[in-house]
Amino acid sequence: MARYTVEMGTRLVLADPTLADLDFEAVTAALALEDIGAVLAKLKQLAPRQLTLMAVEFVPPEQPVALPVPEVEATLTADPLTGALTPPVTTTGNGQAQTAQVKPISQMEPGLRSPQPGLPGTPAPKPVRRSRQRGIGIKRLLGGIALGLAQIAEVANRVLDRLLPAPKGRQSWLNGPIAAGLAIVIPVLVVILVVVMWVSGAEQSEFEVCVGEAQTAAQTTRSIDPTDARGTLEGWNAVLAITETCDDIQSDDPRIRLLQREAQTEVDRRLRVTRVAEDQMFTLETIPNTRLTRLILQGSDLYVLDNANQQAYRIRMDADGLSTQPGVGNPQPIPAMRRSAAISQYTVGDLIDIAWSEDGSGLSQDDVIAAVDSGGLLIDCPPRLLEDCSVQELQGIRNWSQPVAIQFWQGRLYVLDPAANQLWRYDPSGGSFPSAPLEYFTGQTRPDIRNAVDFTIDEDGDVYILFGNGTLIPYRTGEPLNFGFAAFPENRSLGSATRMLLTAPPFTALFFLDQPNRTIYETTLAGTFVGSYRAYDEDLFAQLAGIGVDSNEQLIYVTSGDSVLVFEACNAATC
Repeated sequence: MARYTVEMGTRLVLADPTLADLDFEAVTAALALEDIGAVLAKLKQLAPRQLTLMAVEFVPPEQPVALPVPEVEATLTADPLTGALTPPVTTTGNGQAQTAQVKPISQMEPGLRSPQPGLPGTPAPKPVRRSRQRGIGIKRLLGGIALGLAQIAEVANRVLDRLLPAPKGRQSWLNGPIAAGLAIVIPVLVVILVVVMWVSGAEQSEFEVCVGEAQTAAQTTRSIDPTDARGTLEGWNAVLAITETCDDIQSDDPRIRLLQREAQTEVDRRLRVTRVAEDQMFTLETIPNTRLTRLILQGSDLYVLDNANQQAYRIRMDADGLSTQPGVGNPQPIPAMRRSAAISQYTVGDLIDIAWSEDGSGLSQDDVIAAVDSGGLLIDCPPRLLEDCSVQELQGIRNWSQPVAIQFWQGRLYVLDPAANQLWRYDPSGGSFPSAPLEYFTGQTRPDIRNAVDFTIDEDGDVYILFGNGTLIPYRTGEPLNFGFAAFPENRSLGSATRMLLTAPPFTALFFLDQPNRTIYETTLAGTFVGSYRAYDEDLFAQLAGIGVDSNEQLIYVTSGDSVLVFEACNAATC
C-alpha cells in the first residue's frame, strides 16, 4: 500500500471516477491556487454536469486560516512517544512549569463548546425524528464496520508485504493504481449506502406519520355527533385528503385502503351517492380504437356511435343483459352508417347522431335505427336486416349551422342546432320528409340555446333541452315551462352535464351524465333528486358519453371511451 508524507499545505482530492476524465494539467493547476476555496471554485468550473468531489488541505493547528472555518482550543496534547493525552504544560513568569487547567465545559466560551442538555444557557434539544435516529444508528454501525475493515486491511497488507515482497525494481500491485482506486471507491460506496438507507428510513417514517394522522382524523370524525351533518362530512373529506397524501408517499397500503373505503362510504351516504364496486361493474363490450358517444337501447340490442371513426355498431345481448350473445359477430358494424359509405347515389359524410324511431311515417318502415349526417342524409335500417337500409336527402340544410343531436316523436324528426340557436322540426309525408324544416322557436323572444348539449321529448311532446352548465329547460310549443331541480343533497348539484336520457313509461325518469365529475344523476320528470352513481374505480367513468336504461331489469348501460359498461341500478344498501 502506498504511503505519502503529509506536510503543511499538502492537498488531497477525493472524487468519483469522473475526475479521471478531467484534464490532468488543469486539475494540477487548480490544486496550486492560493487557498482551498479557490481550488474548489476552479474544480467546479472544470467539472462536467455532475461530479462528487471533496478537497482537503492540511495545516498546523497554529496556522491562521482566512476561510470561514470553525476554530477550537485544544485542551489535551499527545505525548510524542507514548501517545498519551495530557493537559498542556505552560511556563509561568518565574520560569517554572505549570500544568494548564482544563476548563469545565460549562465555563468555556459559548462558541467553543457543544450544547449540553441540562446546563444553564444551553437550548433545549430538538426532538429527533425516528428516521434521523435510525439514520444516525446506521451511520455509526457502518462507520464502525468500515473502520474495522480498514484495520483488518491494514494488518492483511502488512502480512502480504512480508510474505509476498515485491521484486526488486518492480512495484507491488498493492501500491499500484488498482489499490488506490479501491481505497477511494470503497468509502464512496459506503457513504452512498448510508445515504440510501437514511433516505429510505426517512420516507418510511414520513409514511408512518401520515398513517397516524389519517387514523387520528378518522377517530376524531367518528366521535362527531351524527346529527352534525356538515361537520361529519368535512371530517371524512379531511380523512380522504390525508389518505391521498399517504398514497403519494407509498401506495397500496391496506391500512390506507380501509380508511379510504370507510371515509368514501360515509361521504357517499351523506351525499346519497351509490358507489358501484368493481365486482358489480361489467364490461359488456370493448371496441378498440373508438370513442363511443351515443348509446341506444332497444330490446336486447344496443346501438352505439363511434365518433372517432364515424361508424355505428349493433351489439346483441344475452337474455340477462349482462353479457353479449356468442357467435353473432359482436360488435356488428352497420355498413350504411359509416363515413364514406355508398348508399344509392349518395356518399355518407360525418354522422351527427343516431336515434330509434317507432313511428316510421317519414321513413321506410316502423321500428328502425336511423342516422343523420352533416350533409343532410337521413339513413334508416331495420334491425332484422341491417344491410337493407334506405336513404333520403333532407331539405333546407343550408339553414343548418352545427347540429349535435336528433330525436323522433310521433313520426316527426327534430334536429338540435345550438350554433344556429334553433331546434329544427321535419314533418313526415308519404314515407319521407319532403319539406324544409320548421323553426321550433319563433317570435321576437327566442331563447338562447347556444350552449345546449342534448335534448329529449316526452310523451306529451314537451321538449327538454339540456345545457352544459347542468341547466335543464322544458318547452311546450316553443314556450318555456316552470322547472327546477329539487331535493339535491347539501353541497350537491348538477354543475355540468354532457348527455341526458328520458326513460319510457311507466318508469319515467331523467338521467344525466356529468362527465367532468364522473357521475350519473337520476331525477324524476319534475326534477326531484332520486340518486346518483359513481364507480369505486373512477377511471371507469372518466369518459362518460352515452347512456341507456333498462327499467324492467334495473340495468344501466353507459359508454366510456371504447367500452360499454353495465351495472345494476341499486341503492347504497345493495351496491
